Amino acid sequence: MKSLLSVLTVAVTAAALGGCGQFASPGGSASVGRWPETTASGPQPARGPKTPARGQVRATGTVAAGVEPGCLTLASAGTLYLLLGATAGLGEGDHVEVVGTVQPDAVTTCQQGTPLRVESVVRR
Repeated sequence: MKSLLSVLTVAVTAAALGGCGQFASPGGSASVGRWPETTASGPQPARGPKTPARGQVRATGTVAAGVEPGCLTLASAGTLYLLLGATAGLGEGDHVEVVGTVQPDAVTTCQQGTPLRVESVVRR
């Protein structure tokens, strides 16, 4: 009787654990160890502007105030730049051409835009 009880305990435990890692698929069958595959239907969400690679860029546009005080941005060719460095004298509404170096991993408190270390500014 004791061995029958041990066998039943092992069988029940194995059956309970055997269900772990199985997920029902839309067709009703189960697959072991994988999440069900999903497919998107309908329109896909719009993707944001591409972050430019490191390197020097020339960007032309109108300076705008950032969401945080003291932050200046410039939208140019589908990219929003956060202007850092040589920005003295720039203000919201100035139409400029800037040359600078993209620094995507620069730490700022401005919360928007691809950081661009400005090297020169020409007003247009």
